[in-house]
Amino acid sequence: MYSYGLLAGTADKENSLFISTDTQFQPGLIENIAERVSLIFHDCETSAVKSTVHAHYEQLLTLPASVKNKIWLYHYQRDSKYCPHQDGFLGFVLKGQEFTFTDIS
Repeated sequence: MYSYGLLAGTADKENSLFISTDTQFQPGLIENIAERVSLIFHDCETSAVKSTVHAHYEQLLTLPASVKNKIWLYHYQRDSKYCPHQDGFLGFVLKGQEFTFTDIS
């Protein structure tokens, strides 16, 4: 099935963001996008059994630090054993957490 992300913002990468949707791990694509934006919201599977529908946390861990430090993770299982801050990500998006466009610069 096709899945589309959303790239939003201005020509200035400091005011741009990317939101993935149900995506498999595509390191080349996400690294390319990371060069063009200041913030990424990426879906992230954390279950013990990898479904291949979403990018798994362990796969996203292999991204360079310069990419991980732009990523908020969402669509994860609640009982996650992972510590995104310690692993270089911005964190897991929490239920009810809100972001404003000014948060990305």
